Amino acid sequence: MKQLSLCGAWRLRNLTPVPPGDIDVEARVPGCVHTDLEAAGLTKGAFYRDNEFAEKWICDADYSFSRSFVLPREFTGAKALLLECDGLDTLAKIYLNGVLIAETKNMFRRYSFDISGAAREGENKIEITFASSSEYCRRHAGENRGANLGFSLPGSEQLRKAVYQSGWDWGPQIPTMGIWQDIRICAYEALKLEDVFAESVFPEGISRCRLDVTARVREFVPGCSLTAALYDPEGTLLETKACPGGKASFDIPEPRLWYPAGEGEQPLYRVKVWAGEEAAPLDEKEINAGLRRIEIVREKDEWGRTFFLRVNGRPVFAKGADYVPADQFPSRLREEDYEKLLRSAVCCHMNMIRAWGGAYYEKDCFYDVCDRLGILVWQDFMYACCHYPMTEELMGEYEAEAEDNIRRLQHHACIALWCGNNELEMFLYGGNWPSRETNAACRKDYRRLFYGLIKDVCEREDPGRTYLPASPFDEEGGDPNSETSGDTHYWDVWHGKKPYTEYRKLFPRIMTEFGLQSWPSWEQVKSFSLPEDRQIFSRVMHAHQKDPTGDEDLMYYVGRYFRMPKDIKSYIYVTQLVHACAMRCGAEHWRRNLNGFRCMGVLVWQLNDCWPTVSGAAMEYGGRWKALMYFAREFFAPVLLSLEESGTSVKAHLTNGSRQRAEKNVVVALRDTEGNTLAETAVRGTAEPMSSACILEKDFSEYLKGEGRYSRFVTASFEGEQEDKTAFFVPEKYFEPRKPKISVKARGKALAVTTDVPAFYAYIYVPDKYVRLGRNFITLLPGKEYLLDIEEDGGLSPEEAAERAEVLTLADTYESSY
Repeated sequence: MKQLSLCGAWRLRNLTPVPPGDIDVEARVPGCVHTDLEAAGLTKGAFYRDNEFAEKWICDADYSFSRSFVLPREFTGAKALLLECDGLDTLAKIYLNGVLIAETKNMFRRYSFDISGAAREGENKIEITFASSSEYCRRHAGENRGANLGFSLPGSEQLRKAVYQSGWDWGPQIPTMGIWQDIRICAYEALKLEDVFAESVFPEGISRCRLDVTARVREFVPGCSLTAALYDPEGTLLETKACPGGKASFDIPEPRLWYPAGEGEQPLYRVKVWAGEEAAPLDEKEINAGLRRIEIVREKDEWGRTFFLRVNGRPVFAKGADYVPADQFPSRLREEDYEKLLRSAVCCHMNMIRAWGGAYYEKDCFYDVCDRLGILVWQDFMYACCHYPMTEELMGEYEAEAEDNIRRLQHHACIALWCGNNELEMFLYGGNWPSRETNAACRKDYRRLFYGLIKDVCEREDPGRTYLPASPFDEEGGDPNSETSGDTHYWDVWHGKKPYTEYRKLFPRIMTEFGLQSWPSWEQVKSFSLPEDRQIFSRVMHAHQKDPTGDEDLMYYVGRYFRMPKDIKSYIYVTQLVHACAMRCGAEHWRRNLNGFRCMGVLVWQLNDCWPTVSGAAMEYGGRWKALMYFAREFFAPVLLSLEESGTSVKAHLTNGSRQRAEKNVVVALRDTEGNTLAETAVRGTAEPMSSACILEKDFSEYLKGEGRYSRFVTASFEGEQEDKTAFFVPEKYFEPRKPKISVKARGKALAVTTDVPAFYAYIYVPDKYVRLGRNFITLLPGKEYLLDIEEDGGLSPEEAAERAEVLTLADTYESSY
């Protein structure tokens, strides 16, 4: 096989009138219209201020990408000459030397087109035109019972394009277009190896493994021989076998098993398949294979039916978050971007992400990183919160898309299950959506797609992996958000304005969505705004708040738990606190209820952002940790100490998600705002593997009479460790902290922090730099020195970081504090 990459420099031109006049600029492939126009200086950038609206003309126009290339003689004499496109977004027409080669309408598919009739030796010209998807959707909105929830541009359900690009309640309406993944010309002599799949089979327990290899081949000359080779995780060749019919099996007597992060290691074997001679193969393909057995355990019990993962025979509590695209323009994401984002997840003890269905099927390198890091992927198909038309043309696209992406991705050890869609079943279940009149017909459409077509493709292409029709989903066919089986999404905290302690009334089998908003950092706000914009309700700030009632709802939650902050920097900080405290309340409660496999998973909405915005993300756009990420590092810890306050009592719980028995000395203390200890209890806490226990319940009513409850708090810590869990007896807005004097000094590769009085939710940061500490937003007590490891230094030495560091605490947000 010979390959000629067409990535790199192209020319971008407009095909319909645009405000700047005729456009003829350099484009980069992979890329998209928006990034090319910004690079050429024709726009100020879609994320800056409210440019999303000022630059809507970009989305409404049609464009041409073109370039010339030289095709060597040896290409034109091949048995097959193919143009291979890994990603075209979305309404594309492909011309080669003026000949129309193909038209596409699906962002999610790989394409391979025969160009032998149009290509020639020497110089060639390729042009790919893209029609406006937003204009197409406007023209076809509502057709064939299509509907969306109104977050997106009208008609976004009519195209196979990432719906988040058309807007969501955390994302902008910027549906770009372009050649968003690699493109190349390939010449084949005899055959093309399209995909290789390696399935782990464990016939007797997990002490022996059989790796079944399947190569999917497109033959141009029949009768070519295939060979498969297996290499161990260090790269040593274990065995080579003939691969007749594209199939071979390898017996591995002592397999090194792949486990999720925190459960074990992630060794990856390598499988190589080639045609002809290995020294000069006609074509070859390599994949990594993690040897593991993943089961979704759904068995009847006293609460209904279990729902949890069992990996290599071990029950696994799913800890993680819902993943959305890391950029509005996915063409500019690289493997190092995924590595940084997903390593942060593992740093916070996460072992699963849910690849949400309003996005796109991620690039191969995304799943490669998940394989290496041990992050399980709950993989949605790309359907979210819409009713999708069931025309014959679209049904053909749905089937081809599912088949293509299963074949591309199924070899990855990280993929735990396939899921048909996000929340469609939940909305249809209510009986009034898209309307009362169309609901019955839409239910039939829905079952045809998710209980028929996509389910059939999964069973045909990947029968060994679990398929769920929807998230949320009830195993018994009832309310999709039932707590008795399946998974649950819960939004009455936030959309329903319920207190976040409401989470403690719920006992889902696995919670796969729950969330609340917070602002991104002051540094990020400055990056997209001017000084005059930096007011909570300004038009520019509102442009970066996509939830229709988000500002009001967030203000409500801030006011419910905290005092009104004195300025916008304090407001940003407090929104991150209320967000993190809410998610901690739910996550700790559900982890405490893992006994008997009652609740076996917590996925926070959401891990990340696609642009600078107010959202439920734990990490803002670009990867800076918000308060939630620091809290998650604590509430997802393998051995968790948590406090549960109620009235004048506090319970201390020990939750053990590890494989060893946990025995911890725990100190629980009642303190005042001067830092004095009023009462203290030491207890030896014990929790068996995969269990939780209440190790202490203490009533402090005698200390809380009169004004006592407003100035007294409880801490709990493992003996000899610095981290203090904190509980209050009143909402923080009624609590009366002293304003602390805090010292920050360099100590080796850490910052040493001390305080004169208790400091609550202490956020240590360096203005205009991102210095990430191992812990942050923490309680500081007098008489202790807290060593906070510097994990990202922002280009500063520890001494420079200490000198420039500032600290924000709860007391600092008050207008006055004694």
